Amino acid sequence: MTDAEIDALAREILTYTVTEVLDWHPDIPHHVLRLPDGELRPVWATVSYVFEFLPLEMIKAIIVECGKILDEFVLSLEAQKNLSKHNKRYLRTYYKKGRARTVKMMAQQASLHMIAFFHNRLADMLDEVFEDGKVIAESYLGVTFAKMLDPYAPEPVKLDASKGIKAAGERVAANKERFLRGSIEFLPFLSTKKRRGRPPKPPSAREKQRKEFSAQIEATYLKLRSATGKAPSKRTMAKELRTGGINPRTGTDSRLNALNLKLKRLGIDYDAIAAKMDAEG
Repeated sequence: MTDAEIDALAREILTYTVTEVLDWHPDIPHHVLRLPDGELRPVWATVSYVFEFLPLEMIKAIIVECGKILDEFVLSLEAQKNLSKHNKRYLRTYYKKGRARTVKMMAQQASLHMIAFFHNRLADMLDEVFEDGKVIAESYLGVTFAKMLDPYAPEPVKLDASKGIKAAGERVAANKERFLRGSIEFLPFLSTKKRRGRPPKPPSAREKQRKEFSAQIEATYLKLRSATGKAPSKRTMAKELRTGGINPRTGTDSRLNALNLKLKRLGIDYDAIAAKMDAEG
């Protein structure tokens, strides 16, 4: 995009965004300045501050970044092993043809979020300024106390401020995480919280594992039956398949239980497989 195209799109997005925010809540922002060239500048005012926001240049930067994000996303499709060449080619063509539309949509949503919640960000900033001031004040109090003690202390006096600094960082991080999660958690196809433990396998991977383990059971069953001349017990199968093991400290044998759990997890009917092997002779 040329500079002129970016400027025109940024002005269009700015007008849309301010209009949309005012439709949501007519009093926020508290006032909107309109310059002779049509540029809009939202104004927020409280007992603590009057803030005139100049978002046009930021929206231009957002448009440029959205273009970079989209281009990197399209390039990343090449590394997706679960996509066929046909699907990759289709997606590249789709995003190439609709690049301008997609960049506009991305920048519009980012700008809408920026202006709609700017008042909240200002309030958070003032809260953090106040909390930071408390850390600074406590630090200077500690320094004055240490200065008085230092001449009488057997060793140089050193105060540890790292806990207060770390707590401030964790507070900011927690607020940021909560704010961003609340802003996007309603979107479809999106998870905003990392689940504990191993991530679940997709159905295709689970089905592949089920087929592979079923084939392994059949091969092991035939091998043991050929070696002994009789159907192997399930416990013997568990030992041969190396599921679970024996706890060296307690001597507990978990192999059969581990096999049963794996069969249940993969949805495999062991008895049906054994009957099939016996019927085939």
